[in-house]
Amino acid sequence: MVSSITTPLERQFWANQRIGVDEFTSSFGTSTITLQFVLDRPIDVAAQDVQAAINVAGGFLPQNLPNPPKYNKVNPGRRADPYAVDYFR
Repeated sequence: MVSSITTPLERQFWANQRIGVDEFTSSFGTSTITLQFVLDRPIDVAAQDVQAAINVAGGFLPQNLPNPPKYNKVNPGRRADPYAVDYFR
């Protein structure tokens, strides 16, 4: 099930050259994909790109997901503002 969720999302993030996939982890029914952006781009604009990619990936995700993927803003430092995209089962 993990690959049926993370793979479509990652493909959409990689398709957008303004979004960089930093890492992904999956365990206990949860997948987290960490995305990274450069600082010269407004974070709210980057959030729109993330949501658009999630929307497109939704057509490739399993129909029986109890909850749609969501993203959370996390700022671990000054180098970049990543977003974490989570799916909770």
